[in-house]
Amino acid sequence: MTRRRNPTFAMAVHGVPVPQARARTVRHNGQSHSYTPDRTAQAMEAIAWQAKDYCPIEPFSCPLRLSVHFYLPIPQSWSKKRREDAIAGRLWPTGKPDLSNYVKLVEDALEGMVYKNDSQIVKMGESGKHYSTMPMTVIEVFELELEESRHE
Repeated sequence: MTRRRNPTFAMAVHGVPVPQARARTVRHNGQSHSYTPDRTAQAMEAIAWQAKDYCPIEPFSCPLRLSVHFYLPIPQSWSKKRREDAIAGRLWPTGKPDLSNYVKLVEDALEGMVYKNDSQIVKMGESGKHYSTMPMTVIEVFELELEESRHE
């Protein structure tokens, strides 16, 4: 069993979490051009911009564990009872988008700032999608020592 340590890097990004969207490809004059959809690019910029205040002087170059929690807004159309259940944690956001799409956007947004490359993330800590009256994304990055990365 491992003891829980404080994160090496932690931050909260307020606002509705955005999942990573697939790159779009368009053809023009016989050539293909791929681009990141605006909503995805803007969400990545917002995370990177807010991360500047919390970033290490140099990006980490060691193995890392990432933990991310996404607090999603409760649909306004839900009944009072259903909203109360969501706030109390008795309902989970099981619909699309997938948790992995949300995580991928965070991984890519922090690359080059918090860590050199997202391939350094060798473990995923506890992560999840939750309902909340205050939508946000909570990010924690933990440095792993060599022994931890093998036996944790």
